[in-house]
Amino acid sequence: MISLEPSVLPAPPADPSGLIAEAELLRLMARHERLACLCDHLEACADILPTWPVEGQAKRLRAALSDFIMHEAQSSAFVAEMFGPGLQNSLAAVLLRHVEARRTNDLVHAEDLMAVLDVKPGAAGRISADTLAYMLRCFFAACRQRMAFEILALLMLAQHRLTPGGRSLLVDSLSRRAA
Repeated sequence: MISLEPSVLPAPPADPSGLIAEAELLRLMARHERLACLCDHLEACADILPTWPVEGQAKRLRAALSDFIMHEAQSSAFVAEMFGPGLQNSLAAVLLRHVEARRTNDLVHAEDLMAVLDVKPGAAGRISADTLAYMLRCFFAACRQRMAFEILALLMLAQHRLTPGGRSLLVDSLSRRAA
């Protein structure tokens, strides 16, 4: 399990050979590992519903979602940065727009979940526990899909710029998440 904080890792120097450094991929894997842990936590919460989370649980969920939002904002366009400004391929542009759109959607959904979890018991407009479970499932399913999509985009766009070790890191990560 990778436990490095993506915001703590220094950006590796550009490789003169044009290959994507494995350190760059490890930063991505660390980000994905952090997000996968959040998804697992939210899935466990959704599994215990239709009982609404008690205030302590709701507070921890809000904190985890807030942390997710902060880290995602710091890592905006991470995949696009791996390629630099030289990527002029139309497929690349479309794939990178999809990665960014999915990331933006995940941020919006995280903010929605935080707002829902902030509503006190008995308050007017509080959604049902079933609706919360649905929202949680939609969020973590979308996040997991985005992680897979980012890896697939990298494998496609960087196929000639990946070292064998880098390619193996990406494929192994994709395989673990598909299991």
